Amino acid sequence: MKKIIAHLILLILLVNIFWFYNTNANSIISTKNELRKIKNWDNLIIKIDTIVEKFSSNEIILKELETKINELIDEFKNNNSTKYQNIKKILSYFDIRIKFSLLKLKESKLLWKITITIINDKRCSDCNTDLIIKQLKLIQTLKNIEIKVEDFADEWVWEYLKTNNINSLPVVLFNNNEIDKNINGFLIEIPSGEYSLQIWANFNPFIKRSDKWLPILDVEKLKEIKKDCFIKWNIDAKITWLEYSELECPYCVKLHNDWTNKSLIEKYSKDLNIIFNHFPLDFHKNALIWAEILECLWEQKWSNSFYSLIEKSFSSKNSNKDFLLEEAVKLWANSEDLEKCLSENKYQEKIKKQQKNGKDIFWINWTPWNVIINNETWEYEIISGAYPLKTFEDIIDGLLK
Repeated sequence: MKKIIAHLILLILLVNIFWFYNTNANSIISTKNELRKIKNWDNLIIKIDTIVEKFSSNEIILKELETKINELIDEFKNNNSTKYQNIKKILSYFDIRIKFSLLKLKESKLLWKITITIINDKRCSDCNTDLIIKQLKLIQTLKNIEIKVEDFADEWVWEYLKTNNINSLPVVLFNNNEIDKNINGFLIEIPSGEYSLQIWANFNPFIKRSDKWLPILDVEKLKEIKKDCFIKWNIDAKITWLEYSELECPYCVKLHNDWTNKSLIEKYSKDLNIIFNHFPLDFHKNALIWAEILECLWEQKWSNSFYSLIEKSFSSKNSNKDFLLEEAVKLWANSEDLEKCLSENKYQEKIKKQQKNGKDIFWINWTPWNVIINNETWEYEIISGAYPLKTFEDIIDGLLK
């Protein structure tokens, strides 16, 4: 039935076109008649617009019309007579008008089909869903979309998160990925077939927490981390600052050059030690080799030289390989042994293990990623970035209480 309607509409259109030209293959069209035809173009365009508008919400009919119009355009493409050139102009207008309607229809359908769900946890004081919603609403295509917020306490959420391997909240979920180009590239498909928007999220609703509502680190995991690291300052300190970092990271440079670590050591003295863990980011192409240089230096000159080279790199804002090797030699390392160690990739496995532990245990996304740990209660807090000194002080003071 729909095909019959489409063909009928097309037939009416063609009758109008040929009536308009009063077709006669052998006739000579006078100037007067040409002017009359041009005058009547407006009427024909109005008829085309009326037909398209009538079926503007029917995708099937619009697509069938589009196919037929394109077939007719192809038939006329090799005919250069004035009459057929003008018919092609009319058909081309019809084609453009249909395409425009199909585009509008697709946009309206997509907006109608998009659903956004934010899963939050009311126990998380830093999970600002209002801010997330506000930012999403700034995207034009999402401006009028309803955003639903669910909580971890809701009956279905626990199983849903486990099934989809989601352990950090808040999480923003889309039912499809045909969205604004500014956001589409940040969507990751999850097992349910929905799409998760990658945003800042580090609240794990599944982990064990203390009476102070702080997460508690498994003591065996803490032992495994420390076994593979070099501890700076008092090994028996009550608080450990575990820093996941790398030498090419500009924010890591900023954190160190703000004298945060030295200020904290001065204030907390024997209550604080520091551990540097490698976390070479994939898009920093030299980060891995620089981490290897640090390990190869430690092999010869122990942890004091390891931390001295880190500070030298950060303070000079220079993480060039030749610079690091030169500075390592200044710290009394043997250059031939360093080169041999690097050529054997001796510490790559260790570096990658530290990075994997950081991802698995602390959900690390970038550097610097700072974990402040109480070594007696195993409570900890995360500072994900190069925050000011006071942020570190407030968290350490809270852990010491």
